[in-house]
Parts: sequence; structure tokens; C-alpha cells
Amino acid sequence: MGFPLVFALAFRYICSQSDMFEKTTAKSADSIIYPTNKIIENMDLTLNLNSRLQPMHRHDLEDALQEILEKGKLGEVTGGGTLQNPQTGEIVSCDIEIHLNDDKQDSVNRLVELMNIIGIPKGSALLCTVPEIKIEVGTLEGLAFYVNGTDLPDEIYESCDINHVIEQMESAMNGIGRFYSYWEGNEWTALYFYGVSFVEMKQKIEPFIASYPLCQKSRIEQIALLDTRRLF
Repeated sequence: MGFPLVFALAFRYICSQSDMFEKTTAKSADSIIYPTNKIIENMDLTLNLNSRLQPMHRHDLEDALQEILEKGKLGEVTGGGTLQNPQTGEIVSCDIEIHLNDDKQDSVNRLVELMNIIGIPKGSALLCTVPEIKIEVGTLEGLAFYVNGTDLPDEIYESCDINHVIEQMESAMNGIGRFYSYWEGNEWTALYFYGVSFVEMKQKIEPFIASYPLCQKSRIEQIALLDTRRLF
């Protein structure tokens, strides 16, 4: 199954938010309370994303974040990584390393605000090791749609297009959710969508699922749940 660059739509949206962030006032940034009275000695932070992004899609997000950090004169992206389930190879989560230009509380407040402006999944967090700090970020819910890759008739796989599935599901969601990434396993192909509500996204795509042959014997799972990620 081949995939287009449909996921790029989500990251173009993220880039478009940079102007909104640039216009954020100091007052609104200061309204976010940094949950510690400790002095940060090392401004190397890790954005732990409760998001199932393949490395190439994570790189796109890193590029978008780098552009926004540069515009805001906050810092830079210094690296990243992806955690996979060792049994199946499916993506579990990913990290983006961020270096801030200074250790001011306002800079951390603005970074937290940025995370919520651009839209990242619930259960994500900004982490600092010195001192040990965890700041929860993220507003989006996730939906994983699993296409059955083995149990349908051959003619369905030959005549149907998974790209059509992605496009039609995004269209049905009508802005409340977007396609971010995918994973291809031996038996299942997962499509990962993130948006304002899992329930609403699921309701929007159900008519299409019922009508398109490739969606037979599929399954839907809610992802990006708070405090429910498994470590492998």
C-alpha cells in the first residue's frame, strides 16, 4: 500500500500557526504558571510526544517547530527519536529535543503555550532533567484506524486505494481531525488521526467505513489517552 504526502497538510497547518504565536502577548504567556520554584540550570528540554509519528513525519514536525522557535527567538530543535513496540514495530511515541536560548521562566511559559497552539496530542509532556520537571502539554485526541491487510478478497486490495481512505476520512472530519502518520504491519495498516474529539472523528468517518470495501473487517482504537501509554 502506497501513501501520498497527505500528512503534510497537518504540518502546513502547524507552520501557519507561527504567525499566531508571534503575536502572543506577554500577558497571555505569563498566565501559564511554570510548576516549580526551582532554578533551571540546563535549558535542554525534551518534548515527549504521545503521538504515533514515523521518523520522517516527526522530522517534518521538527522543521515546523524550528521555524516557529526561530521566529519567536526562543531557541532551536536539536534532535529527536522514535519509540517502537519491539514485538510489532508499531510506533508508540516520539521525542523532540529543544534547546532554549535562556533560562527565564517566561521562555518556558511561551514554549508551553506554543505546544498548545500548534496542536499536539494529550498525554504529551515537556521534560527537563536538571532539575527534574514534567510539564503536561497537549490538547488533541487520537484515533487509529486499522485496515485489515490479510482477510479480504484479493480483488478488493487490487481495486481499492488506501490513499482514497485517507482523503475521504479527512474530508469527512471536516476540520475537526487530520491525518498525521501511518504504520504498515504484516497483518494491519494503521492510519493515525488527531483532532479535537475522538468521538466526533469516529462518528464522522463511520458512513464512509460502511460504504468502502477496503474498510471491511477494520477496527478503530482511541489513542493519545492521558496516562495510559505503555512502555515496552
